[in-house]
Amino acid sequence: MVYQRICIVTGGSRGIGRGIALELAKHGFTVYITGRNMETLQAVANEVGGNESGGRIHPIECDHANDEQVDKMFETIKHNHQGRLDLLVNNASSSSQFITNNSELSFWDQPDDSWEVFNNVGLRNNFRCTVLASRLMIKKRKGLIINISSVGSLGYMLTPLYGIGKNALDRMARDCAVDLKKYNVAFISLWPFAVKTEYAVNAAVKSNSRIHTSKEALYFLEHGESVEFVGKVVVFLLEDKMIMSKTGKTILTADVAREHALLDDGKRPVDFFCLKDLMNASGFHLTAMLIPEFIRLPRWMVEMILYAMTQEKNESTFA
Repeated sequence: MVYQRICIVTGGSRGIGRGIALELAKHGFTVYITGRNMETLQAVANEVGGNESGGRIHPIECDHANDEQVDKMFETIKHNHQGRLDLLVNNASSSSQFITNNSELSFWDQPDDSWEVFNNVGLRNNFRCTVLASRLMIKKRKGLIINISSVGSLGYMLTPLYGIGKNALDRMARDCAVDLKKYNVAFISLWPFAVKTEYAVNAAVKSNSRIHTSKEALYFLEHGESVEFVGKVVVFLLEDKMIMSKTGKTILTADVAREHALLDDGKRPVDFFCLKDLMNASGFHLTAMLIPEFIRLPRWMVEMILYAMTQEKNESTFA
């Protein structure tokens, strides 16, 4: 009998969550997706239906701002699968519309509930889900938890609250991994980059938005990752027999792509740490042609680049 892996993808009705759920199901896994709208969740489940691999997507309507609903969701999965859970992907967030509506405002002018909007579902709930998943995984001495984070953890992006939340997700993975390691449960923070989600594409075309105004950001979005590619990366991590060597680490989707020669629609995904990609994004295409793809920048240098981009934006604001 083939072992059927049980997975949870929070915020699975659209964007990255949808892409991850679809890829997991295509590889034969049982996937539970959560969100507040059953109609959109069911639409994702219908995309897979009953495929030949045996994978299924099961929608569960769940408001991740409501602890009772989150607890009930985990109890349902625990009951259905005798306490088995192989993968939790913490992807739920409630900040997209907030960013769209308030990207022009400095943090002190944003609504008074800004912290709750960003960090109730996007951070507090992720920890709650991690606690509940860990209680199941440690009993089986096996499991993987993934926080969907961002390069915004390294420097200013969108609004201070965005970086605060993403940095906290990285720290959550690093510190929780210490306690989980002795139970053979891995916890990593995953950084997709410039994913072409519905939200990102729509935001990019709005002329009054600060979200994707620079030529570098537009380049990376144009050559960005598909949501299905992020799903492919999650599948590889779940099947990685050496995953415990990565526990507690922050990993880029581009890192996994290089390690496993993964392509996105036949192409190598762009990498913010790749010097060649950075030169192309900045318009130095002739220079980029001379740079090998394997030359990558250390994280401290990427932090400096993000800081310089922030300063450039501020100077243009006051010009």
